[in-house]
Amino acid sequence: MKRVLLSLCLFGLFRGGPAAAQQPISPEQAKAAVRAFEEDPNLQFKGEPALGQDTEGPAWTHLSWYDLESTRGDSYRVDAHTGEVVIADYKNENLPQEPLDDPPGPRSKEDCLQIAQTFARAKYRDFDTMGLTLIESEWVNGQAWMFDFGQKGAYGALTPNGCEVEVNPVDGKILAYRAMRFGAVTPRPPQLTAAQAIEKAKQAGGIVNVTWKNEPSLRADPTGGVWWTFAFGGTDANGEYRGYAVTLNAETAQMRRSQSLLLAEGGKHLYSQVGGIHDDAERLATAAMDVVHSTSGWTGSCGALVEPPPTTPVGSQIVGECLRTLGSL
Repeated sequence: MKRVLLSLCLFGLFRGGPAAAQQPISPEQAKAAVRAFEEDPNLQFKGEPALGQDTEGPAWTHLSWYDLESTRGDSYRVDAHTGEVVIADYKNENLPQEPLDDPPGPRSKEDCLQIAQTFARAKYRDFDTMGLTLIESEWVNGQAWMFDFGQKGAYGALTPNGCEVEVNPVDGKILAYRAMRFGAVTPRPPQLTAAQAIEKAKQAGGIVNVTWKNEPSLRADPTGGVWWTFAFGGTDANGEYRGYAVTLNAETAQMRRSQSLLLAEGGKHLYSQVGGIHDDAERLATAAMDVVHSTSGWTGSCGALVEPPPTTPVGSQIVGECLRTLGSL
């Protein structure tokens, strides 16, 4: 879900984990963390990293970090409390000039998966102990294979723990790494089934005939709260098209409301592939996502009004969404 547009909000709000009470590490410790991550004690950086902080919302969403750039052009984000590298973006000279619909090779998707899995196991502490498995794979940005490794808990709920790796099939090199860690998450039992979630969203959105939908995914936030996330579209009683990206509380059946990241521009709605750490801005950081507010003025349960995409809107091909911090659930 990050892909292109979602990245605008995803990495601005990215949570590496719950903030601890201890003092943040020093800039030198942040540099040492990246050197250890890269297994390169001589790695040098541009300038001195400054401490960034976000303390809005509940305590478990608070964030402190250092952003660093190496002299070879790679970028990193280090959690200032845990010292874990949670973002790594690598410079690559072998990217296509234009986005490609079809992966170029020579490395196959399976080859890239092995590369990504080996990297994830080496960089994400307790990868196997925590039971991380492949959740999703996707050709993203027309330049890389993305592999999302996540952890499933009770009731099959996807927890916010996990990592995502992007691989360039041209040279087999890692393009990006994203990690999230919240420790032990115990999902509470959902009181709403997937079918009931879809029905509630249909009623709230005024959709009479569903023409497409993503299968609802049950996701747990760090507090154990569970949420159904999905996208769907169809026609209302007047035959007009409506499409929504939905996040619905599986315990209370309450839908959250937020503002859309992307509004109509020039009379047209913008699209992006939504994918990334546990799909749906979503799977991310707070893992408790808001619903994208309807541009059509829907004031009840909210969603994002979209026009039918140029191709069948399946998988994660829905309007770009933005993860927001929830002040309360």
